Amino acid sequence: MEQEKHYKDLSEEQIQNLLFVLEKTTRHHLNKLKEQFNVKSGGSLSQFHENVIHDLMMEQIDFSSFINWLPQLHLEGNNTLFVFEPVNLQSFNTKNLATIYNKSIGSLVKIYNINCEELADIKLVNLNMIDKHQLLYTFVAPAYIQNKNEKIDQIIPSMKKELFFAYILVDTNLKHVVLSLHPTQHLYSILGTTRKQDMDVFVPLFMNHFRKNFFPFNYKDPEWVVDAMCDIVEEYFFHNNPLIEKKMNHFNNNMLNDLMELFLSKEASFSNPSSELRIKKALQLIYEDELVNSYKMMPKQTPFRVFQHNTDKGVTTFNANSKGKPLSLIECREIIRVMSQNADTSKVGIIYSKDEKNYPYKVSKEENYYSLKRITTSTTEKEVVDNVLYKFNEYKYRQEISDTPGEIENS
Repeated sequence: MEQEKHYKDLSEEQIQNLLFVLEKTTRHHLNKLKEQFNVKSGGSLSQFHENVIHDLMMEQIDFSSFINWLPQLHLEGNNTLFVFEPVNLQSFNTKNLATIYNKSIGSLVKIYNINCEELADIKLVNLNMIDKHQLLYTFVAPAYIQNKNEKIDQIIPSMKKELFFAYILVDTNLKHVVLSLHPTQHLYSILGTTRKQDMDVFVPLFMNHFRKNFFPFNYKDPEWVVDAMCDIVEEYFFHNNPLIEKKMNHFNNNMLNDLMELFLSKEASFSNPSSELRIKKALQLIYEDELVNSYKMMPKQTPFRVFQHNTDKGVTTFNANSKGKPLSLIECREIIRVMSQNADTSKVGIIYSKDEKNYPYKVSKEENYYSLKRITTSTTEKEVVDNVLYKFNEYKYRQEISDTPGEIENS
Protein backbone atom coordinates (compact mmCIF):
# COMPACT_ATOMS: atom_id res chain seq x y z
CA MET A 1 0.00 0.00 0.00
CA GLU A 2 1.23 3.50 -0.85
CA GLN A 3 2.28 6.02 1.76
CA GLU A 4 -0.41 8.53 2.75
CA LYS A 5 -0.12 11.96 1.11
CA HIS A 6 -1.76 15.38 1.32
CA TYR A 7 -3.11 17.38 -1.60
CA LYS A 8 -0.18 19.84 -1.40
CA ASP A 9 2.26 16.93 -1.79
CA LEU A 10 0.86 15.80 -5.15
CA SER A 11 2.74 16.26 -8.40
CA GLU A 12 1.17 18.11 -11.31
CA GLU A 13 0.40 14.79 -13.03
CA GLN A 14 -1.27 13.39 -9.90
CA ILE A 15 -3.40 16.52 -9.59
CA GLN A 16 -4.48 16.18 -13.22
CA ASN A 17 -5.37 12.52 -12.58
CA LEU A 18 -7.61 13.63 -9.70
CA LEU A 19 -9.24 16.39 -11.73
CA PHE A 20 -9.97 13.96 -14.56
CA VAL A 21 -12.12 11.87 -12.21
CA LEU A 22 -13.54 14.80 -10.23
CA GLU A 23 -15.00 16.35 -13.40
CA LYS A 24 -17.15 13.22 -13.83
CA THR A 25 -18.79 13.44 -10.40
CA THR A 26 -22.49 14.28 -10.22
CA ARG A 27 -24.22 16.76 -7.96
CA HIS A 28 -25.63 13.83 -5.96
CA HIS A 29 -22.13 12.61 -5.17
CA LEU A 30 -20.75 16.11 -4.58
CA ASN A 31 -23.48 16.81 -2.05
CA LYS A 32 -21.80 14.33 0.28
CA LEU A 33 -18.79 16.64 0.47
CA LYS A 34 -21.14 19.56 0.97
CA GLU A 35 -22.77 17.83 3.94
CA GLN A 36 -19.50 16.67 5.49
CA PHE A 37 -17.21 19.65 4.84
CA ASN A 38 -19.63 22.50 4.03
CA VAL A 39 -18.42 22.86 0.45
CA LYS A 40 -20.40 25.54 -1.39
CA SER A 41 -22.38 24.13 -4.31
CA GLY A 42 -22.25 27.25 -6.47
CA GLY A 43 -24.56 28.00 -9.36
CA SER A 44 -23.39 25.24 -11.69
CA LEU A 45 -21.77 21.82 -11.63
CA SER A 46 -18.45 23.24 -12.84
CA GLN A 47 -18.54 25.83 -10.05
CA PHE A 48 -19.20 23.02 -7.56
CA HIS A 49 -16.08 21.24 -8.83
CA GLU A 50 -14.01 24.43 -8.54
CA ASN A 51 -15.16 24.92 -4.97
CA VAL A 52 -14.05 21.38 -4.11
CA ILE A 53 -10.59 22.06 -5.54
CA HIS A 54 -10.37 25.34 -3.62
CA ASP A 55 -11.31 23.66 -0.34
CA LEU A 56 -8.79 20.89 -0.98
CA MET A 57 -6.04 23.45 -1.46
CA MET A 58 -7.11 25.28 1.69
CA GLU A 59 -7.22 21.93 3.58
CA GLN A 60 -10.87 22.46 4.49
CA ILE A 61 -11.57 19.00 3.06
CA ASP A 62 -9.77 16.12 4.73
CA PHE A 63 -7.66 14.63 1.94
CA SER A 64 -7.91 11.00 3.08
CA SER A 65 -11.72 11.35 3.19
CA PHE A 66 -11.65 12.87 -0.28
CA ILE A 67 -9.56 10.00 -1.66
CA ASN A 68 -12.04 7.55 -0.17
CA TRP A 69 -15.02 9.50 -1.55
CA LEU A 70 -13.85 10.14 -5.11
CA PRO A 71 -13.67 6.56 -6.51
CA GLN A 72 -17.27 5.93 -5.40
CA LEU A 73 -18.61 8.41 -7.98
CA HIS A 74 -20.66 5.72 -9.75
CA LEU A 75 -21.54 3.55 -6.75
CA GLU A 76 -25.01 5.08 -6.43
CA GLY A 77 -25.93 5.40 -10.08
CA ASN A 78 -28.58 3.41 -11.94
CA ASN A 79 -26.32 0.38 -11.67
CA THR A 80 -26.93 -3.18 -12.80
CA LEU A 81 -26.38 -5.70 -10.00
CA PHE A 82 -24.95 -9.18 -10.62
CA VAL A 83 -25.29 -11.43 -7.59
CA PHE A 84 -23.11 -14.52 -7.04
CA GLU A 85 -23.67 -17.10 -4.32
CA PRO A 86 -20.76 -19.19 -2.99
CA VAL A 87 -20.74 -22.96 -2.79
CA ASN A 88 -18.87 -22.87 0.52
CA LEU A 89 -20.68 -20.61 3.00
CA GLN A 90 -18.16 -21.18 5.79
CA SER A 91 -15.75 -18.62 4.32
CA PHE A 92 -18.43 -15.93 4.53
CA ASN A 93 -17.96 -14.75 8.11
CA THR A 94 -16.76 -11.54 9.75
CA LYS A 95 -13.45 -13.06 10.89
CA ASN A 96 -12.56 -14.20 7.38
CA LEU A 97 -13.71 -10.85 6.00
CA ALA A 98 -11.16 -9.04 8.17
CA THR A 99 -8.45 -11.41 6.91
CA ILE A 100 -9.42 -10.74 3.30
CA TYR A 101 -9.36 -7.01 3.97
CA ASN A 102 -5.83 -7.15 5.37
CA LYS A 103 -4.60 -9.19 2.39
CA SER A 104 -6.35 -6.97 -0.18
CA ILE A 105 -5.16 -3.62 1.15
CA GLY A 106 -1.63 -4.33 -0.06
CA SER A 107 -2.89 -4.17 -3.67
CA LEU A 108 -4.48 -0.75 -3.25
CA VAL A 109 -3.48 1.96 -5.75
CA LYS A 110 -4.35 5.55 -4.91
CA ILE A 111 -6.74 7.13 -7.36
CA TYR A 112 -4.35 10.04 -8.01
CA ASN A 113 -1.85 7.54 -9.48
CA ILE A 114 -4.35 6.29 -12.06
CA ASN A 115 -3.69 7.88 -15.44
CA CYS A 116 -6.40 7.33 -18.03
CA GLU A 117 -3.95 7.30 -20.95
CA GLU A 118 -1.57 4.81 -19.32
CA LEU A 119 -3.89 2.39 -17.49
CA ALA A 120 -3.64 -1.09 -19.04
CA ASP A 121 -5.26 -3.42 -16.49
CA ILE A 122 -7.84 -3.55 -13.70
CA LYS A 123 -6.66 -1.84 -10.50
CA LEU A 124 -8.04 -1.74 -6.96
CA VAL A 125 -8.46 1.94 -6.01
CA ASN A 126 -10.57 1.78 -2.86
CA LEU A 127 -11.45 -0.67 -0.09
CA ASN A 128 -14.05 -0.14 2.63
CA MET A 129 -15.18 -2.30 5.54
CA ILE A 130 -18.82 -1.49 6.30
CA ASP A 131 -20.44 -2.46 9.62
CA LYS A 132 -18.09 -5.46 9.93
CA HIS A 133 -20.21 -7.58 7.55
CA GLN A 134 -19.64 -5.88 4.18
CA LEU A 135 -16.41 -5.38 2.28
CA LEU A 136 -16.64 -2.98 -0.66
CA TYR A 137 -14.02 -3.13 -3.42
CA THR A 138 -13.72 -0.33 -5.98
CA PHE A 139 -11.96 -1.24 -9.21
CA VAL A 140 -11.02 0.88 -12.20
CA ALA A 141 -10.42 -0.49 -15.70
CA PRO A 142 -9.32 1.00 -19.03
CA ALA A 143 -12.21 1.66 -21.37
CA TYR A 144 -13.20 3.38 -24.58
CA ILE A 145 -16.26 5.49 -25.21
CA GLN A 146 -17.62 6.57 -28.58
CA ASN A 147 -17.42 10.28 -29.25
CA LYS A 148 -20.40 10.54 -31.59
CA ASN A 149 -19.90 14.26 -32.09
CA GLU A 150 -16.54 13.60 -33.75
CA LYS A 151 -16.32 11.18 -36.67
CA ILE A 152 -13.47 9.77 -38.74
CA ASP A 153 -14.08 10.42 -42.45
CA GLN A 154 -17.53 11.70 -41.38
CA ILE A 155 -18.69 8.09 -40.88
CA ILE A 156 -16.96 6.24 -38.02
CA PRO A 157 -17.36 7.70 -34.51
CA SER A 158 -13.99 8.48 -32.94
CA MET A 159 -12.94 6.68 -29.76
CA LYS A 160 -11.84 8.28 -26.53
CA LYS A 161 -10.02 6.62 -23.64
CA GLU A 162 -11.98 6.48 -20.40
CA LEU A 163 -11.87 5.06 -16.88
CA PHE A 164 -14.58 2.59 -15.93
CA PHE A 165 -15.34 2.08 -12.24
CA ALA A 166 -16.77 -1.22 -10.99
CA TYR A 167 -17.82 -2.16 -7.46
CA ILE A 168 -17.79 -5.56 -5.79
CA LEU A 169 -19.47 -6.04 -2.42
CA VAL A 170 -18.86 -9.08 -0.22
CA ASP A 171 -21.74 -9.44 2.25
CA THR A 172 -21.35 -12.01 5.03
CA ASN A 173 -24.93 -11.52 6.25
CA LEU A 174 -26.58 -12.34 2.94
CA LYS A 175 -23.77 -14.74 1.97
CA HIS A 176 -23.22 -13.38 -1.51
CA VAL A 177 -20.97 -11.25 -3.72
CA VAL A 178 -22.49 -8.40 -5.71
CA LEU A 179 -20.88 -6.88 -8.80
CA SER A 180 -22.26 -3.40 -9.51
CA LEU A 181 -21.74 -1.91 -12.99
CA HIS A 182 -22.77 1.56 -14.11
CA PRO A 183 -24.35 1.60 -17.62
CA THR A 184 -22.09 4.38 -18.92
CA GLN A 185 -23.43 6.31 -21.90
CA HIS A 186 -21.64 5.65 -25.23
CA LEU A 187 -19.45 2.97 -23.62
CA TYR A 188 -17.77 0.97 -26.39
CA SER A 189 -15.41 -1.43 -24.61
CA ILE A 190 -13.69 -2.32 -21.34
CA LEU A 191 -10.25 -3.93 -21.39
CA GLY A 192 -10.75 -4.91 -25.03
CA THR A 193 -14.19 -6.47 -24.53
CA THR A 194 -16.84 -4.77 -26.66
CA ARG A 195 -20.13 -3.83 -25.08
CA LYS A 196 -23.33 -5.49 -26.24
CA GLN A 197 -26.90 -4.53 -25.41
CA ASP A 198 -26.52 -5.42 -21.73
CA MET A 199 -23.58 -5.15 -19.34
CA ASP A 200 -23.43 -8.93 -18.82
CA VAL A 201 -20.51 -9.31 -21.23
CA PHE A 202 -18.27 -7.46 -18.74
CA VAL A 203 -19.12 -9.69 -15.77
CA PRO A 204 -16.33 -12.27 -16.39
CA LEU A 205 -13.71 -9.48 -16.66
CA PHE A 206 -14.25 -8.26 -13.13
CA MET A 207 -15.33 -11.47 -11.40
CA ASN A 208 -12.44 -13.52 -12.77
CA HIS A 209 -10.00 -10.79 -11.73
CA PHE A 210 -11.57 -10.59 -8.28
CA ARG A 211 -11.60 -14.33 -7.66
CA LYS A 212 -8.05 -14.78 -8.96
CA ASN A 213 -6.44 -11.93 -7.03
CA PHE A 214 -8.58 -11.22 -3.95
CA PHE A 215 -11.20 -13.76 -2.97
CA PRO A 216 -11.08 -17.24 -4.56
CA PHE A 217 -14.53 -18.78 -4.25
CA ASN A 218 -16.72 -21.05 -6.36
CA TYR A 219 -20.26 -19.94 -7.12
CA LYS A 220 -23.35 -22.03 -7.64
CA ASP A 221 -26.49 -21.89 -9.74
CA PRO A 222 -29.05 -19.76 -7.83
CA GLU A 223 -31.94 -22.09 -8.62
CA TRP A 224 -34.18 -20.53 -5.95
CA VAL A 225 -34.49 -17.28 -7.94
CA VAL A 226 -37.04 -18.70 -10.40
CA ASP A 227 -39.33 -19.75 -7.54
CA ALA A 228 -38.73 -16.39 -5.86
CA MET A 229 -39.86 -14.52 -8.97
CA CYS A 230 -43.00 -16.68 -9.11
CA ASP A 231 -43.64 -16.07 -5.40
CA ILE A 232 -43.33 -12.30 -5.84
CA VAL A 233 -45.83 -12.33 -8.70
CA GLU A 234 -48.24 -14.63 -6.87
CA GLU A 235 -47.99 -12.58 -3.69
CA TYR A 236 -48.61 -9.28 -5.47
CA PHE A 237 -51.65 -10.56 -7.38
CA PHE A 238 -53.11 -12.56 -4.48
CA HIS A 239 -56.69 -11.47 -3.72
CA ASN A 240 -56.06 -11.15 0.06
CA ASN A 241 -59.79 -11.45 0.72
CA PRO A 242 -60.78 -13.63 3.74
CA LEU A 243 -64.30 -14.10 2.40
CA ILE A 244 -62.96 -15.57 -0.83
CA GLU A 245 -60.69 -17.89 1.16
CA LYS A 246 -63.66 -19.06 3.21
CA LYS A 247 -65.77 -19.73 0.13
CA MET A 248 -62.88 -21.51 -1.60
CA ASN A 249 -62.44 -23.83 1.39
CA HIS A 250 -66.15 -24.62 1.31
CA PHE A 251 -65.95 -25.26 -2.43
CA ASN A 252 -62.96 -27.59 -2.10
CA ASN A 253 -64.45 -29.53 0.82
CA ASN A 254 -68.10 -29.77 -0.22
CA MET A 255 -68.51 -29.20 -3.96
CA LEU A 256 -65.36 -30.07 -5.89
CA ASN A 257 -65.61 -33.86 -5.62
CA ASP A 258 -69.22 -33.83 -6.79
CA LEU A 259 -68.30 -31.75 -9.83
CA MET A 260 -65.41 -34.08 -10.60
CA GLU A 261 -67.68 -37.11 -10.50
CA LEU A 262 -70.06 -35.35 -12.88
CA PHE A 263 -67.25 -34.64 -15.35
CA LEU A 264 -65.91 -38.18 -15.21
CA SER A 265 -69.37 -39.70 -15.67
CA LYS A 266 -69.83 -37.78 -18.93
CA GLU A 267 -66.48 -38.67 -20.51
CA ALA A 268 -64.69 -41.96 -19.80
CA SER A 269 -61.39 -40.75 -21.33
CA PHE A 270 -61.06 -38.26 -18.45
CA SER A 271 -60.57 -41.12 -15.98
CA ASN A 272 -56.79 -40.88 -15.66
CA PRO A 273 -54.67 -39.10 -13.03
CA SER A 274 -53.31 -36.33 -15.28
CA SER A 275 -56.73 -35.41 -16.71
CA GLU A 276 -58.33 -35.46 -13.29
CA LEU A 277 -55.63 -33.17 -11.91
CA ARG A 278 -56.04 -30.65 -14.76
CA ILE A 279 -59.83 -30.64 -14.46
CA LYS A 280 -59.71 -30.19 -10.69
CA LYS A 281 -57.26 -27.30 -11.02
CA ALA A 282 -59.33 -25.65 -13.76
CA LEU A 283 -62.52 -25.86 -11.69
CA GLN A 284 -60.77 -24.29 -8.71
CA LEU A 285 -59.38 -21.44 -10.81
CA ILE A 286 -62.70 -20.72 -12.52
CA TYR A 287 -64.50 -20.58 -9.20
CA GLU A 288 -61.80 -18.41 -7.62
CA ASP A 289 -61.82 -15.99 -10.59
CA GLU A 290 -65.57 -15.50 -10.31
CA LEU A 291 -65.29 -14.96 -6.56
CA VAL A 292 -62.59 -12.33 -7.15
CA ASN A 293 -64.80 -10.59 -9.70
CA SER A 294 -67.68 -10.59 -7.24
CA TYR A 295 -65.94 -9.76 -3.96
CA LYS A 296 -62.82 -7.95 -5.26
CA MET A 297 -59.20 -7.99 -4.16
CA MET A 298 -58.29 -6.46 -0.81
CA PRO A 299 -55.43 -3.94 -0.42
CA LYS A 300 -52.18 -5.30 0.99
CA GLN A 301 -48.56 -4.35 1.53
CA THR A 302 -45.94 -6.39 -0.31
CA PRO A 303 -42.15 -5.90 -0.50
CA PHE A 304 -42.39 -5.37 -4.26
CA ARG A 305 -44.95 -4.36 -6.85
CA VAL A 306 -44.90 -6.08 -10.24
CA PHE A 307 -44.82 -4.13 -13.50
CA GLN A 308 -43.63 -6.77 -15.98
CA HIS A 309 -43.68 -10.53 -16.37
CA ASN A 310 -41.66 -12.53 -18.93
CA THR A 311 -41.94 -16.22 -19.67
CA ASP A 312 -40.18 -18.72 -21.92
CA LYS A 313 -36.85 -16.79 -22.00
CA GLY A 314 -38.54 -13.52 -22.87
CA VAL A 315 -40.61 -14.83 -25.79
CA THR A 316 -43.81 -13.71 -24.06
CA THR A 317 -43.90 -10.41 -22.16
CA PHE A 318 -46.72 -8.74 -20.28
CA ASN A 319 -46.47 -5.18 -18.98
CA ALA A 320 -48.81 -4.66 -16.04
CA ASN A 321 -48.54 -0.88 -16.32
CA SER A 322 -48.63 -0.56 -20.10
CA LYS A 323 -49.48 2.73 -21.75
CA GLY A 324 -53.06 3.51 -22.59
CA LYS A 325 -55.95 2.36 -20.43
CA PRO A 326 -54.39 0.45 -17.51
CA LEU A 327 -55.65 -3.02 -16.74
CA SER A 328 -57.08 -3.77 -13.33
CA LEU A 329 -55.21 -6.01 -10.91
CA ILE A 330 -57.82 -8.69 -11.54
CA GLU A 331 -57.24 -8.58 -15.30
CA CYS A 332 -53.46 -8.60 -14.85
CA ARG A 333 -53.79 -11.52 -12.46
CA GLU A 334 -55.66 -13.62 -15.01
CA ILE A 335 -53.21 -12.89 -17.84
CA ILE A 336 -50.10 -13.63 -15.79
CA ARG A 337 -51.57 -16.85 -14.43
CA VAL A 338 -52.18 -18.13 -17.97
CA MET A 339 -48.61 -17.19 -18.94
CA SER A 340 -47.19 -19.01 -15.91
CA GLN A 341 -49.19 -22.16 -16.64
CA ASN A 342 -47.78 -22.47 -20.15
CA ALA A 343 -44.11 -21.50 -19.71
CA ASP A 344 -41.42 -20.93 -17.10
CA THR A 345 -40.93 -17.45 -15.67
CA SER A 346 -37.68 -15.97 -17.04
CA LYS A 347 -37.80 -12.34 -15.90
CA VAL A 348 -39.92 -10.21 -13.58
CA GLY A 349 -40.12 -6.43 -13.36
CA ILE A 350 -40.40 -5.35 -9.73
CA ILE A 351 -40.74 -1.97 -8.03
CA TYR A 352 -39.32 -1.25 -4.60
CA SER A 353 -40.67 1.88 -2.91
CA LYS A 354 -39.03 3.96 -0.18
CA ASP A 355 -39.83 7.48 1.04
CA GLU A 356 -42.39 7.92 -1.78
CA LYS A 357 -39.75 7.10 -4.42
CA ASN A 358 -40.00 4.14 -6.77
CA TYR A 359 -37.03 1.99 -7.79
CA PRO A 360 -37.88 -0.37 -10.66
CA TYR A 361 -35.68 -3.38 -11.44
CA LYS A 362 -35.86 -6.22 -13.92
CA VAL A 363 -34.85 -9.47 -12.22
CA SER A 364 -33.56 -12.44 -14.20
CA LYS A 365 -31.60 -15.61 -13.48
CA GLU A 366 -28.57 -16.79 -15.41
CA GLU A 367 -26.62 -20.02 -15.02
CA ASN A 368 -24.13 -18.74 -12.42
CA TYR A 369 -25.77 -15.59 -11.05
CA TYR A 370 -28.91 -13.52 -11.00
CA SER A 371 -29.16 -9.87 -11.96
CA LEU A 372 -31.23 -6.82 -11.07
CA LYS A 373 -31.20 -4.16 -13.77
CA ARG A 374 -32.43 -0.62 -13.28
CA ILE A 375 -34.68 0.67 -16.07
CA THR A 376 -34.42 4.36 -15.19
CA THR A 377 -31.45 6.73 -14.95
CA SER A 378 -32.25 8.00 -11.47
CA THR A 379 -29.80 7.76 -8.58
CA THR A 380 -30.05 4.75 -6.27
CA GLU A 381 -28.53 5.12 -2.81
CA LYS A 382 -26.52 2.20 -1.44
CA GLU A 383 -29.01 1.88 1.42
CA VAL A 384 -31.78 1.29 -1.13
CA VAL A 385 -29.73 -1.33 -2.97
CA ASP A 386 -29.04 -3.12 0.32
CA ASN A 387 -32.76 -3.07 1.16
CA VAL A 388 -33.77 -4.42 -2.26
CA LEU A 389 -31.32 -7.32 -2.00
CA TYR A 390 -32.35 -8.04 1.59
CA LYS A 391 -36.07 -8.07 0.71
CA PHE A 392 -35.44 -10.24 -2.35
CA ASN A 393 -33.39 -12.74 -0.32
CA GLU A 394 -36.28 -13.12 2.12
CA TYR A 395 -38.00 -15.22 -0.56
CA LYS A 396 -35.01 -17.56 -0.53
CA TYR A 397 -35.31 -18.04 3.22
CA ARG A 398 -39.04 -18.72 2.88
CA GLN A 399 -38.25 -21.55 0.48
CA GLU A 400 -35.64 -22.98 2.84
CA ILE A 401 -38.17 -22.97 5.69
CA SER A 402 -40.90 -24.56 3.56
CA ASP A 403 -38.45 -27.24 2.36
CA THR A 404 -37.48 -28.15 5.93
CA PRO A 405 -39.00 -31.54 6.86
CA GLY A 406 -41.29 -31.82 9.86
CA GLU A 407 -43.81 -29.46 11.36
CA ILE A 408 -43.16 -26.50 13.62
CA GLU A 409 -45.52 -26.34 16.53
CA ASN A 410 -46.68 -23.05 17.97
CA SER A 411 -45.35 -22.48 21.48
